[in-house]
Amino acid sequence: MRKQGKNASKTKKPAIGTTSGTLKKYFTTSQLTTRWGVSAATIIRLIEEGQLRGLKIRGVYRVERQSVESYENKVSF
Repeated sequence: MRKQGKNASKTKKPAIGTTSGTLKKYFTTSQLTTRWGVSAATIIRLIEEGQLRGLKIRGVYRVERQSVESYENKVSF
């Protein structure tokens, strides 16, 4: 039987919505449609109007987490 030293690491699963214990930097349009209950077309329109910031790579949109949080604060009541 091997003894584990004090530096032995334990495997821990990352929290939901995170990667390796850190928050993801971008949301997909699919994630935002689920989060807000709107269509993908609405998300894309918000991006094209400049209300959300992100990336478009080969036709696939990614929206910055900071932009999403800022928009949610702006429209919440």
